[in-house]
Amino acid sequence: DSPFRRRPAAICKTDTAVYGIYRRSVFSEVGYFDERLARNQDMVMHFRLKTAGYTLLTHPDMEITYYVRNTLGRLLKKTFGDGKWVALAGRQYFRLRHKVPFLFVLYLTALLVIYVINGIWFSSIEAQAIVVVTTIPLLWYGILSILFSLKALCALWVRLLLAPLFFAFHVAYGIGTFCGYCQVLWERVILIVKCFSTDNPKPT
Repeated sequence: DSPFRRRPAAICKTDTAVYGIYRRSVFSEVGYFDERLARNQDMVMHFRLKTAGYTLLTHPDMEITYYVRNTLGRLLKKTFGDGKWVALAGRQYFRLRHKVPFLFVLYLTALLVIYVINGIWFSSIEAQAIVVVTTIPLLWYGILSILFSLKALCALWVRLLLAPLFFAFHVAYGIGTFCGYCQVLWERVILIVKCFSTDNPKPT
């Protein structure tokens, strides 16, 4: 739902900007990019800019040449890292679309559990109905993936590969976010343990 993904018809406001161009003076006001972040430094910067009252714009005439990862492994590694840093950078900087892959992975996990439980313990009509209903979102996802794949402006054999690639992309992103949340939780546990640590020597 960000305009820079969809070449708008006219200049429009956007929640973030790809390859943004900034006035030099804004850095004196809001600070520089956070170099502690391995990903999403621009998202954090744009959040600070908007908080300071600035507006981000997308111009339909702007064009760039972007060289993507040229192997599936590199793409998924990059996607995993993007998803992970959604969690590590801080939840306030990101919109719902950045967290949907994480919710998708949770849904797939729950769906797998339902399949396993249904296969082992349940055989009633009600149980089968639950399986069917919970599978509908996945079927809808598959239909949308195929439709958007066919709309792509590329060779037919490439379009046929896009639907499974969409799935792999979203799952890798969601798993990355899950791992990021686990890391954040673990770091907080370590911090709490340190706070309650009794390693300090008692006075004699």
